Amino acid sequence: MAIFDVHWNLGGSVVPGVSHNAVSIGAAMTQRGIEGAVLFSSHARDVDTLAGNRILKAMVGQDERLFACLTTHTNRADKSVAVMRELMPLRRFVGMCVVGTQLDRPIDRIVGDEILNAYRRYGKPLFLHTPNADCVHAAMAIAKTFTMLKVVFLGMGGADWRAAIAAAHACTNVLLETSGVMDRAKIPAALEVLGAHRILFGSDAPHTDAGAAAGLIEDSDLSEEARSRILGENARRLFDLDA
Repeated sequence: MAIFDVHWNLGGSVVPGVSHNAVSIGAAMTQRGIEGAVLFSSHARDVDTLAGNRILKAMVGQDERLFACLTTHTNRADKSVAVMRELMPLRRFVGMCVVGTQLDRPIDRIVGDEILNAYRRYGKPLFLHTPNADCVHAAMAIAKTFTMLKVVFLGMGGADWRAAIAAAHACTNVLLETSGVMDRAKIPAALEVLGAHRILFGSDAPHTDAGAAAGLIEDSDLSEEARSRILGENARRLFDLDA
């Protein structure tokens, strides 16, 4: 079954040589049977928005299986908008993620307005980290304001995945990405409320092993069609990869 991982980090691993370049990521993908992945730059998130995203551009250019998610920062709005205009028109940049000073703190919609308003013109998905219920509620407020965008909740609310499912139920432009806690109950619960077409497979590699994350879905009591949609088909449609 074709697997596409919508949440793979470039850098961020404490282990030398793991997810630090296109070669190491490509080797890990091959070993785990993953045919495509969207990379997020840890350097852009934590250090330098411009340099990190430009490095990301170079990385995805080395392997046709790799795609990029631009990372922008609420504390660096001017640089974020500048690098957005530079890189988002590129085909291999399939979405944008907005972060604040800490991933476990909610993004204030008003603080992020300059970045979010500038992003609307590209018509590509918006990614928001949702590791807990507070972040879910903040992300839901953004999704309700920017209804023209598909909004992907990274981490599916963590241990508060029920809050993420409820938010997605209330906002039809929200999709849930499956990383976060390895809880077998959350995928069937999301499937029952939302349907398979609004769930995307993501591992948050290298923090979680992508093979183990995929196995949680492959071994679940879901229909073949639901597994196929979640593991790959939904991502290909969302990013229009077959065009």
